[in-house]
Amino acid sequence: DPQAFAAELRSVIADDHIDLEPISRYRKPNSSPTGTTLYRTIEQVVHKYNPQALVAPTLNSGYTESQMYRPLGLDCYGFIPVEVTPEQEATEHAANERVPVEQIRQGVKILYEVVARAANEP
Repeated sequence: DPQAFAAELRSVIADDHIDLEPISRYRKPNSSPTGTTLYRTIEQVVHKYNPQALVAPTLNSGYTESQMYRPLGLDCYGFIPVEVTPEQEATEHAANERVPVEQIRQGVKILYEVVARAANEP
């Protein structure tokens, strides 16, 4: 409960000279459907480069601005067009995080093609 949390902070701070001003309000989690033209475009392009790839929704425990765009009617997907091995995933956000250059090259091609196709959709 964001209001209860703010009230508790105010009681701990206990100083009327200090104002708390939220820079963002809590939003309930939301998601974009998988039956959209954009989602199908992502699937088609990914399968062009890797026919065995599994394109599936995932749960991101982090935060993105997508939840602010979806209520406006925009479909948003956390699309990351690289193949991540378990070894690479283990280094995510670590000092030694690495993505192979070839994965970046292919990822840019895939993302470019998805955007180009989506831009030409009615």
